[in-house]
Amino acid sequence: NDKNEKGLDLVFHNTGNSHILLGDLALTVSAGGDGEEPLVVKGEALRGITGENMLPGKKRRFFLPLPEKYVRDDTRVTFRFKPLR
Repeated sequence: NDKNEKGLDLVFHNTGNSHILLGDLALTVSAGGDGEEPLVVKGEALRGITGENMLPGKKRRFFLPLPEKYVRDDTRVTFRFKPLR
């Protein structure tokens, strides 16, 4: 990013037909097959992402700062949230 922080660009896509808020968001970040424990990111660490409005059919991009060991070509991110309307 512009502050020289390591991290990931996250792109969320609302494929539904109504807006939704990303409530109670949690991400699990896995850095390939090197035996590294997955990193669970939630709460205050997702400030600026959790609770954000997703318009129908639209994409939103967010930057998530992470430790360098999780910023790799084979990093996988899964997420869960409670949709708020």
